[in-house]
Amino acid sequence: MFLNEKACRIIIAIKNQGEANISRIARLANANIGHTSNTILRAQLSGYVEQYKRNRETMVRLTRTGKEIAELIEQALNKLQQAEKQVDS
Repeated sequence: MFLNEKACRIIIAIKNQGEANISRIARLANANIGHTSNTILRAQLSGYVEQYKRNRETMVRLTRTGKEIAELIEQALNKLQQAEKQVDS
């Protein structure tokens, strides 16, 4: 499993964009390009994303499994935020 906070942000950024190049994903996830590239490679090996060429750019999009994982990550993050709000109040 490769998911940590930045990896989760990267997967969610891809989900929100539908498809994007690595530099755009890195900006959206507030991660450096090297980390983003490595995370995308690990996600690709796990079957969560696929890469393809569009003109001279390498584009990334989620697979069906990746979309399911992204939904689960968002749900978990939302529940964590709700729990933190309850603890703070």
